[in-house]
Amino acid sequence: MYEHLDGLLSRKGATDAVVDVQGLGYRIEISLHTARLLPAEGSRCHVLLHHRIQEDKARLFGFVAEDERELFRELITVPGVGPSTAMTLLSSKPPQELWSLIAGEALKELAKTRGIGPRTAQRVCAELAHKAKRRAAPRPSGPVLSVAAEDAVRALEVLGSSEQQAEKAVAAALAELGPEARVEELVRSALRHL
Repeated sequence: MYEHLDGLLSRKGATDAVVDVQGLGYRIEISLHTARLLPAEGSRCHVLLHHRIQEDKARLFGFVAEDERELFRELITVPGVGPSTAMTLLSSKPPQELWSLIAGEALKELAKTRGIGPRTAQRVCAELAHKAKRRAAPRPSGPVLSVAAEDAVRALEVLGSSEQQAEKAVAAALAELGPEARVEELVRSALRHL
């Protein structure tokens, strides 16, 4: 339902923040990683959101970077891993480091996180190791792609393009739009290059 917020950071804590958008304050739950990346209180900020509605409440989770939001969304698909557990994991290490631990199935390292036991670590690795390994696999040719470009390639593959076709089209879209382009923009542009 909600995609992002642009506004003033009126309050920042270790696990939550309030973003004021035209006089309306949105309380968002954040990881320690995001808390470190947010600007000082009173500054303008842009926060990506994941909106979760439960039976008795609605929760907003905020992320400064798409790679963290993407990992959060992957983590909450794992049976027994809810949003609070996912945020605990995201608070322990940066997203790329967590992906590496999952790819390497480093159960002991993951289980060292407070509140994450061996069973949870095992479930996370069992469910996400294949995705983590795919992310970590070196590409035989072409430049290293950003997270948005990788997502655009995956979206084109879902739509029926081969990996090679998708990478070429996304590379053309990146040349056209620049490295800061969002996934949606890259996909639209890449479709014209197929």
